[in-house]
Amino acid sequence: MAVDNITDLLEGYSKAIYSTWFYYAPDRFLLDAGEGAASRLENRAFAIRRILLSHGHLDHISGLPTLLHVRSAGKGDNEKPLEIYYPAGDAYVMGLMAHLGRTIQRTSYELSWIPLEDGAVVPLTPDDETHHRHARRLETFATMHTRGRLTLGYRVMEERHRLKPEFAGKPESELREAAGNFGSQALSESYSHSLLAYTGDCIASPVDQFLDTDVLFHEATFMDEADREAQVHSTLDEAVQAAVDARAGNLVLYHVSSRYPKPVMRSHILEVLDARGYDPAHTWLVYEWRWERMENP
Repeated sequence: MAVDNITDLLEGYSKAIYSTWFYYAPDRFLLDAGEGAASRLENRAFAIRRILLSHGHLDHISGLPTLLHVRSAGKGDNEKPLEIYYPAGDAYVMGLMAHLGRTIQRTSYELSWIPLEDGAVVPLTPDDETHHRHARRLETFATMHTRGRLTLGYRVMEERHRLKPEFAGKPESELREAAGNFGSQALSESYSHSLLAYTGDCIASPVDQFLDTDVLFHEATFMDEADREAQVHSTLDEAVQAAVDARAGNLVLYHVSSRYPKPVMRSHILEVLDARGYDPAHTWLVYEWRWERMENP
């Protein structure tokens, strides 16, 4: 499903090598925590409930020290607990955790560091609402980025209901009769729908992990395959093809290298979107603070 305006739900910053982070307002979590997150969010930092780290490279975690400090020292609700999720065994994250434990010896809030494996599930709705028809959960999926280390993507899944196939297209009178005979619950089935998927830094995206997602965040470090020296980051063409294969409603491109002038970025993106048959109106480029819709003016 296409989202009319991505920026109603999300804000953030991304520039390859320097910093990447995104704040998702509906569920109050931060995707990665590159530098600048705290200074940009200011008091909204107190709204964050969870920080989801895809991996421990500095451009994805260097904003954590300031963010954790602000949560104690700033003027806001500094007693809200904060959970930081990270790929199990990530030595860089654990090293930073140890450093912060020595330098920020006391916080005004409960701080939890939670390692996650591939396929982990984290409820996003309160315990008493986990069986609600719109209950949401966070799921992890393994990505390919750093050899020998677990790196994670994240997706937000929502529980929904729909008519069973045998009742689809039936007249209202027949549906009422069936509900009277068998109960209204017999007419519907539950299913899980992906609201958002985030790949972190990766190559060879696991497309089956974010089929039909409303919003796909996919890195696109290289505009041109010829510029890629090591197989650790995606090209623009790979990101767009992933969105096509996944039938994603919207595509957000980020982590683009600063070697490309802005007009070159836009030109290449429009060319690839046209070649792959993906709608520019539902494609966004995030470069530094700017969120640009690719639809032609």
